[in-house]
Amino acid sequence: MASSTQEINGAELNKKIYYYIDYLAEYAVQVHNQQQNAHLSFIKVVKVTIEPVVGADVLYYITLEACNLGVQQLIYEAQVCVKGSTGYIELKNFQHVVGVLKDEEITKKIDLITEGINDAKISKNSTDSTVIQFAEFAVQKYNSMKQFHLVFVEVVNARIQQTFDSELYYITLEANHIYEEKKLLYDAIVWSKDLENRPSPLLELVGFKRVV
Repeated sequence: MASSTQEINGAELNKKIYYYIDYLAEYAVQVHNQQQNAHLSFIKVVKVTIEPVVGADVLYYITLEACNLGVQQLIYEAQVCVKGSTGYIELKNFQHVVGVLKDEEITKKIDLITEGINDAKISKNSTDSTVIQFAEFAVQKYNSMKQFHLVFVEVVNARIQQTFDSELYYITLEANHIYEEKKLLYDAIVWSKDLENRPSPLLELVGFKRVV
């Protein structure tokens, strides 16, 4: 039997499955948190595509909104499989799918993160290993979001802003396209938070744009 795909958006969700899809979305977030030692909180379902597959199994492609440590609201895509014979639920995939924020959205996010905090920024050495690591992360994340092919070259300068429980890294870096030799300047903003029982900090790319 040929499989069919049905897409349902926001308010169009059938009331009979609305709560079940919410349940699957929450399940996906919980499993992701356990697997990646993450701290996401489910907010709402944005869109879901339901695809019956061989063996009476059903795949749910769920686009959802989640909050990262109570600070950043981000969009994720989860692929959840429900076994038709047993009802067993399995998270197949979970990934962040939103592109880099627009300028006004970046300002809003930074204002939220740094509310009530001194906006002083401390200069960091451009050869600092942490700064280089975060700059490379920014390029890799941007490439993943935009299907781009930038290659990190070096950090030009960097500043850090302390918040109550995290840090914002403002990094100007050089990168070039994989098929070109010309180096271009980019400004990246990386949010970093140290967590217990996690060897490396939690990172999120807040902003990334070319310096004109």
